[in-house]
Amino acid sequence: MALCFAVLSTTVFKLTNAVCESFNKSWVEFELCRLRAVSRHKVYLNLNVTLHQPINDIHIKGQLMKKENGYKPWLYSVSFNGCQFIRRRNNPLIKLVWDLFKEYSTLNHTCPYVTGLVFKMTNAVCESRNKSWVIVETCRLHALQRNKTVLNLMVNFLHPTNYISMRMQVMKKANGYKPWIFDITFDACKFMKDKSNKAAKVVFDLFKDFSTVNHSCPYVTGLVFKMTNAVCESHNKSWVIIETCRLRALQRNKTILNLYLNVLHPTNSVSIRLQIQKKFNGYKPWIFDTTFDACKFMKDKSNKAVKVIFDLIKEYSSLDHPCPYVGQQYLRGFYPAIDKLRLPLPTGDYLLLMTWKFYNRIQLETNVYFTFVEDF
Repeated sequence: MALCFAVLSTTVFKLTNAVCESFNKSWVEFELCRLRAVSRHKVYLNLNVTLHQPINDIHIKGQLMKKENGYKPWLYSVSFNGCQFIRRRNNPLIKLVWDLFKEYSTLNHTCPYVTGLVFKMTNAVCESRNKSWVIVETCRLHALQRNKTVLNLMVNFLHPTNYISMRMQVMKKANGYKPWIFDITFDACKFMKDKSNKAAKVVFDLFKDFSTVNHSCPYVTGLVFKMTNAVCESHNKSWVIIETCRLRALQRNKTILNLYLNVLHPTNSVSIRLQIQKKFNGYKPWIFDTTFDACKFMKDKSNKAVKVIFDLIKEYSSLDHPCPYVGQQYLRGFYPAIDKLRLPLPTGDYLLLMTWKFYNRIQLETNVYFTFVEDF
């Protein structure tokens, strides 16, 4: 008789309960302390705390207990200065616990802590006074949390704009909205060059990371600069494997390219033939057809024609370093930004061809098709 059996070992690390209590509600209030089941063995903790006054001195007692006829002390019980730990992270025991939740928390900064502040948008009203030039497509707030809203504002400029004068006012509500702090008028195109107006810069610094206006004039959104197809081929799969070469549509006139290559051997000699062709009864040569030493270019960036293309892709790419190249290389989430284009293009359909040679042998081709529309 034979007896066969299998032992399956599964580790479960799961939150089962959360209890939070404030002993001084004039200083600390719990808005939320709740677990949420996501799957059978996966539970989230959502903990929102409001601090009504700044805190510069925090002492914490951390204990780990184990259930055995009730919960009994186990492993460690430690007291520490929270503000000091956040500055130095020198307590290895506390760091074990801290590393579990730091990426989910708002605590990852030095003291003081205070959340009694609320800076929240409550309404947004946008109006175009000339719809033959400016169309407001979206002007809407979206609530994310009780005290957090986001603004989505999309404006279409139908003609290039090289002169923008802006009046900016901050008003405060007191029996209606009344002037408060400043009321200024400034040349926005000049400001985008030198950022010298301090009052305007205070407001600009709040939204520049979320905006497409962080470039010099002209402004125009009647332009379309959109990739329409991408074709990649490896001619030597013992050296280069194309893992992904795909476009993904984000909006009507915006697509992104994800290109992942695996270079199986170190490469210190890379030659690239770069061509731009324009569609006219088929794709025909246009502007330039150049071959360059990519390893040399990555050292000095001296080829101006190549730099036009490289400046479009470098922030999305893993290629921005000197040779050798080996392992996974990528172009991730790339889209052609109009404000970075330093090449005059008439309206039309184009093809960017790149033929890659390693040690004078063709290894792969990457061909990207795109549309450019000056005004519509």
